[in-house]
Amino acid sequence: MSNWLLDIISGTVDRRKPSVVFADGGTLDVDEGLVRPLVPALSSWWRGRRELGRVDRLRHRVGWQPLDPAGDTPLTGRWLVVVTTGTTDTALVPTVTEALAARGAEPVLWECAPDDDRAALVAKLTAFGDLAGVLVLPTTPASDADVAPADILLRTVRLVQALGDAAVSAPLWLATRGPASAGPGQRSA
Repeated sequence: MSNWLLDIISGTVDRRKPSVVFADGGTLDVDEGLVRPLVPALSSWWRGRRELGRVDRLRHRVGWQPLDPAGDTPLTGRWLVVVTTGTTDTALVPTVTEALAARGAEPVLWECAPDDDRAALVAKLTAFGDLAGVLVLPTTPASDADVAPADILLRTVRLVQALGDAAVSAPLWLATRGPASAGPGQRSA
């Protein structure tokens, strides 16, 4: 925002002459009759923007950063690899578990039934003990080919809620398939 507008809003308009005083001492010759009616509205707007800024700082943020696949940081601890029941025979599951093991993690495969309720998920999660990470793979059995995206989302939400109920504090990774961009102006991977 320009200095002269901030000066108007904050009330540093020089009352003796029809001009706005800049922070560096310069002035902008403005007809006071034009500026004065705007001051209450601009001042109110500015207060609202400051309040929104305070609220924005309290909001949850989702950030995305690409990982360096050649990074040398080893993984440690038990990593829970979550798949839908009946999908462990796909090529993706052994590829992912082998990759985790190669980086130093102890992968533990967990098959979740699509109809598992939240309490059942919590009971199963507590049996795994301490986890260093949770990775949910995007596998669905052939019989679920017609499952609506909303149903898949609800399953994911139920799993996230169960992780919270079971006090699992390990990072959660949700793997996806197919091209996707991480933000505006980025090419699909």
